[in-house]
Amino acid sequence: MSSSTNAARDSTMRQGGSTAVNPATGEIFAWHPYQARAEVSVLLDSAVSAFRKWRGVPIQERSAVLAGIGAALRRRRDTFAATMTHEMGKPIAQGRAEVEKCATLCDWYAKHGPPLVADEPTTVESQAAHVSFLPLGVVLGIMPWNYPCWQALRAIVPVLLAGNGFLLKHAPSCTSTALDLIRAIEEGGAPRDLVSVLNIAESDVQAVIDDERVAAVTLTGSVRAGSAVDRIHLSFSPMQTSIRPWRRP
Repeated sequence: MSSSTNAARDSTMRQGGSTAVNPATGEIFAWHPYQARAEVSVLLDSAVSAFRKWRGVPIQERSAVLAGIGAALRRRRDTFAATMTHEMGKPIAQGRAEVEKCATLCDWYAKHGPPLVADEPTTVESQAAHVSFLPLGVVLGIMPWNYPCWQALRAIVPVLLAGNGFLLKHAPSCTSTALDLIRAIEEGGAPRDLVSVLNIAESDVQAVIDDERVAAVTLTGSVRAGSAVDRIHLSFSPMQTSIRPWRRP
């Protein structure tokens, strides 16, 4: 096959899906077709259904799932590290260290997380009132490529602890890692569809943000990415993750 034919094929593929190009070889490592609008709608319905069940799960059971996710990450460490190396060029040793950091994050929230979302007393007489931290719904997370596991999980883990669902829109080059994360999360004990991968073109993200089934958005990325989301609904500080809900479940 000629180089021009290969270039035409690669161009067509990139228009219809997310592509990871191995930076060491220049070859396509993985390609995942974009989800159609009907698929996205089913994905959102499933995410909302899973969230409505998850929000009623006692906090200690949620914490146990986080511990299970940490264990699953450690079992899959070498697979994650190899995928990151191929899809975005992270040295294999750094990839393994990133996965271990993510597992430690899960361990920390499993152990120390419950008090963070426990009811807090107020100064109301006779303690007749308290502050409760209630689940919001399905959170859309838009994540960058540079730390494929860490950037995603540092958002997913506390969101799950608080009783929410998560829809992961990763960088196009990191879709393989995103799918591996779902497998590890479900292997760790999370219900199916509680965390899902959203694989769509950048131009289609606004429609998902506008969808009433999405309760909040968290984003880590460039000024350009943050500004694009800011124009829709949010206030944004570059390179920071923040959640600002505008709907209730």
